[in-house]
Amino acid sequence: MITRYGGDNIDLIYIIDPYKYRQLLEKGINKYLFKFVMPLYKANKIHDIIIEDNIIGHIYGINLKPLDFNNDENIEEYILNIKNVMDDEYGAIYIEEKLPLDVLEIIQSSLDVINQDDNDIRIFNIPFIIEALMLKMKRDIIKEEILIITNDKEEALKIIDLISNKFNFISVLGLNELDGESVYEEVLENTGISVYLPQSSMVSLRRYGLIINTLDNPSISLKGIRNNAIVIDFSSIKPFKGINKYVIEDLSFDLSDLGLNDNPWIDKEVKLNLYSCLFKGKNRRFCRVFNNGGLISIENFVNQGLKIKGGL
Repeated sequence: MITRYGGDNIDLIYIIDPYKYRQLLEKGINKYLFKFVMPLYKANKIHDIIIEDNIIGHIYGINLKPLDFNNDENIEEYILNIKNVMDDEYGAIYIEEKLPLDVLEIIQSSLDVINQDDNDIRIFNIPFIIEALMLKMKRDIIKEEILIITNDKEEALKIIDLISNKFNFISVLGLNELDGESVYEEVLENTGISVYLPQSSMVSLRRYGLIINTLDNPSISLKGIRNNAIVIDFSSIKPFKGINKYVIEDLSFDLSDLGLNDNPWIDKEVKLNLYSCLFKGKNRRFCRVFNNGGLISIENFVNQGLKIKGGL
């Protein structure tokens, strides 16, 4: 989860997962006794984040036990502990512990921060994902129909601009009538491609070999999707997750050439949200993709459905 202040400051508070924090504090002491007397919170700075000799943030431990999502007092105390380590110099917060969306919204509101929108990096990577798929897949996805699901006109135009040199059969679902007509006319004028704007009630997902979705609640039935359809689901809720084997949920990035000093908490390959926070949302080519909640290379992603004859 990334939250960011509205200003230009980029100093970062990175809050590590409570399990990792507990492991750190247990070292060198009687861990069984520690578990018995372990407090819920013990806010503490444990490491600096350094990029090219510049300290751009700090890594903190806040809570030693997972946050109780149903306890309002617990959440309030968690927020208070974060406030106690913050000052006006901090521009971003990354919370490693996975929290429900409603809890994140409470934290954002209480700390007066806004959710960081990283979809520009995701959209920038769509042609690179398609390029990698083309290299590894046996079938020619360029000849198949593509469906873009979004309710944002500018987002639709940006995606179409990035892929129109590869695909001739593009549908866009989710725009209002006025925006849909505008997208149709602009794309036709700029590329010569006639974008199809289907009605939600008339859409059959079976016709599409590639689907790009940015909506949490697309107003269509997900039934009938092809078993081999590639889905790039860059929404927050991931409604397409598990619909078949070929759903790309998010991206990871390799930091090994970006000057990040080694530390025990940040790997050389990180999730998109953390990458964006560390490097101010700068566009970069992805490393691997998240599929069914785990990281996987494009090659392994494509080969998931292959059956190998014989055995060892």
